[in-house]
Amino acid sequence: MKVALYGLPHVYGGTATWAREVASGFLSLGDEVHLVAHPKEKRDYEKVFLKEVEYTEDLDQFDFIILVYCQRTMDDKKAEKEERLPYYIHALRCTKTPWTTLIHGPHYAKARYLRELFSSPSYVGYYLATAAGYTIGMPTDLMGEEIRAPFLPLAITKELLPGGTHKSVKMTSRIAGNKGQAALCLAADLINPDVDIQLYGDTIVGGFPSGSGDLWKKLIEKGAKCSYEVNIFKAEPWVITYGGHWINYEGPFRSETNALIDTACHVNLTSNKFTWGHLEYSTLAAFLRGIPCVVPAHMDIVGYPDFELPVFSLRYYESVRKHNREELGNTINFAIRHGPPEPANLAEWRDIHSPAKYVKLLTRSYTFEYRGIAPEPSNQTGFDKALNIWGSGRIDGSYSRVS
Repeated sequence: MKVALYGLPHVYGGTATWAREVASGFLSLGDEVHLVAHPKEKRDYEKVFLKEVEYTEDLDQFDFIILVYCQRTMDDKKAEKEERLPYYIHALRCTKTPWTTLIHGPHYAKARYLRELFSSPSYVGYYLATAAGYTIGMPTDLMGEEIRAPFLPLAITKELLPGGTHKSVKMTSRIAGNKGQAALCLAADLINPDVDIQLYGDTIVGGFPSGSGDLWKKLIEKGAKCSYEVNIFKAEPWVITYGGHWINYEGPFRSETNALIDTACHVNLTSNKFTWGHLEYSTLAAFLRGIPCVVPAHMDIVGYPDFELPVFSLRYYESVRKHNREELGNTINFAIRHGPPEPANLAEWRDIHSPAKYVKLLTRSYTFEYRGIAPEPSNQTGFDKALNIWGSGRIDGSYSRVS
C-alpha cells in the first residue's frame, strides 16, 4: 500500500513525532510511506501549501491518506480573505483516495472550514482521538465514528543512559504557554538546591516574542537575574539565576538520549485541556530510560501495565494558572529522593505502543478486515487490555491484510 502523511506542523516533537512513528508502523508492515508537504517544511514550521493542482495530482497516486492536522490556521485565514477554499481542503475534496485524521486536542472547534473538510466524498467516516471530549463544537454529524487510542505509537528500544551525577531537573517539551515551563521555574526556590533546572524544546519564531523569549522576560519581571540582554524575538539559549538555582534554556534538541543525560527528575506540566488521560512523548522518553517523572494527575495511566511506574502525580494541578506551587516543589523533591525505578516491563510497553498495531487501528476500514473475535482475557496483550479498558468498543488483535 502507498500511504501519504499529509502535511507536518513541526519538525520535531508532538504531532511530528506521532507522524514519524505512524510511518514506522506502515514500513514494518511492508507499506510505502510518503510525506506530502511544502519544501519549506524542512524548516521548523510550514507556512504555505503547494498549488492546488499539484496537491490534487499528488494525492491521487496514493492508496490511503492521513491528514496530520485537520486545521491549518494560516492557510484558512488566507483562503477566507481571498473568498475560496483552502488548497489542502480543495485537494482532499477532489481526490478519490480515502483519508482520515487524528484529533489530538480540543482546539479545533473554531476552525473555519471543518464542515467542508469532513464532507469530502473520500473521507472514510472515522477518525482517531487521543482523549474524550476533543470534538466538542466540531461537526460530529459529519465526522462519523471516533476511535479512541490514548496510548501514542512509539517504537520502544532500550537505550541506556551513560552514568552521571543526576544533577538536573529537566523539561523537554516544546516551549509554549500551556506546557508549564514558567510554573516549574517559579517554584525553583522550593526545589532541592543541589540540582539546577534545564529546559529544552522548539519554540515558534515570528514577528512576536518567541516562546523562550517570552519566558525569559516573564522570569526577569519576577526577579530573576541575567548578566546580559536576550533578544526575545529569537530562540537563543539563555542562563538566569532564580530561587537559588541556575536555570538554563538550552534550545531545541534532536537527540532525546543526549538531552536526558544527568537528569535527576523529568517534569511535564502540560495542562489538562491537552493531555487528559495519556502520557506525552517527552515523559515516555524519560521514564523508559529509567528517570523519575513528575506529571499532573490528569495524565491518567489507566490501561498501562500493572507495575510500579516512576511517575509521580500532582493532585492539585489543572493548568499553568491553576496549580499548587508547594505540591509541585515537594513532588519534584520526592522524585529526586526516590531515584531511578526498577526496570520497566518493556515487553508490555512495546506491545501497548506498537506502531504496527496502531496503524492497523488507523486504517482498519480500508486495508484491514476486522473479524470481531476478541481474544480471551488471559491471552490479551498489553495493547488489547489497554484498548478494552478505554472502552473504544473493540479489541485489536484480529486483523488480516486484504490488499
